[in-house]
Amino acid sequence: MKDLKLYLFSILFPVGLLYLVLIYMNSTAFVGALFAYCLAYRPSVDFKRLSALGLIELKDYWKLYIPFYRFKFFKALYFGL
Repeated sequence: MKDLKLYLFSILFPVGLLYLVLIYMNSTAFVGALFAYCLAYRPSVDFKRLSALGLIELKDYWKLYIPFYRFKFFKALYFGL
């Protein structure tokens, strides 16, 4: 996932779905969907981008769950540098 536009679309599209869950479903479903986004979806998408750019290896996937570890790769994730 080297394309920045595809990466940004893949992280922002579920936010719209989260909004729809918030509006049309109960709060328990929203909290569950929010946890799934934050703990499963987002680290995997970030890992795909970072591994495509050659900045992280498979053995370091678990490090994306360390708070603020992704800020180390902020420029690479959001600006493609």
